[in-house]
Amino acid sequence: MNTQAERLRSLANPPRATPPLSDPLVANARTVTRWSGVGRPPVLDAPRTQSAELRRSRGAGRLAIPSLALLSGQNGVGRTSLAISLATQLAAHSRVALVDLDLERSDAPRDLGLEWEDAIGAVLRGQRPLGQALVELPSGLQVLSGGALCKELRGSGEVSRSGRSRLVSRLNDLQACVDVLTLDLACGWQTSTYELASAARLAVLVLTPEASAITTGYALLKRFLQDPRRRGPGFGVVVNGACRAEGERIGRGFAEVARRFHGVDVPVLGVIPQDPLVEVARAARRPFVTHSPTSPASQACARLAERVRVELSVPRAKESL
Repeated sequence: MNTQAERLRSLANPPRATPPLSDPLVANARTVTRWSGVGRPPVLDAPRTQSAELRRSRGAGRLAIPSLALLSGQNGVGRTSLAISLATQLAAHSRVALVDLDLERSDAPRDLGLEWEDAIGAVLRGQRPLGQALVELPSGLQVLSGGALCKELRGSGEVSRSGRSRLVSRLNDLQACVDVLTLDLACGWQTSTYELASAARLAVLVLTPEASAITTGYALLKRFLQDPRRRGPGFGVVVNGACRAEGERIGRGFAEVARRFHGVDVPVLGVIPQDPLVEVARAARRPFVTHSPTSPASQACARLAERVRVELSVPRAKESL
């Protein structure tokens, strides 16, 4: 394969023979090597744990709380459903807040049966304390909604940049009562998505086996890596709606392209199988991990949560609910 496009297209139609590999869900993560986009990509050193690199990446405009941002190149890949269930799974052992930062759709509050309100905007305008804006669910998960309704976060102007910076600052005020922040961001490339994802320690790129999801996901990753303002985060991939073998193959191929053309490691954090109970749970407005805790998707999400916990160096703070 001579071009990036050909390599990405080959992920949808690979050779049948695939050599067995160790389980990527429990394998050690690898260091993300940062590259400004100028000059040749760096030569990678020996693998190190990504979480150690992430702990050193704090700076201005960053979230001090362990945080992950879920991204996708297009809609329809199950990003929000995964964000809800992953945050819920993490909340079984830690204090977790899910922040609705999808500035286009804000599906998370609806999928949880919550009122659609501009809670984020009310906090930024000083109309409501942050503690009162958070809604706590029976699972213990706390939700801050209103991304699509919050005018202060939209656009690329100074007012919007100031709003996003103030939001990060306010979220940092939750250090005493929140162990993990989960950010559900809009799909595709936007200035707001870039800045909010860059505030997190780990960006989780959600793919599916569809060729369009792979190519748009790669395009999004490429924009992040080549942006001269790049200051984080570390990246990982989750393949949604795929059998284990297929998901691992797609993730390995995606990681190979990222390493070859950009000099970065993008580990496969997990594979979520196609499971009809996920849509049943969504129709019931519940996380699939609580609606059907023994389903294949829920079991895979539990493994993903443990991997994320390791990546972010978050200890178990409480017993399972």
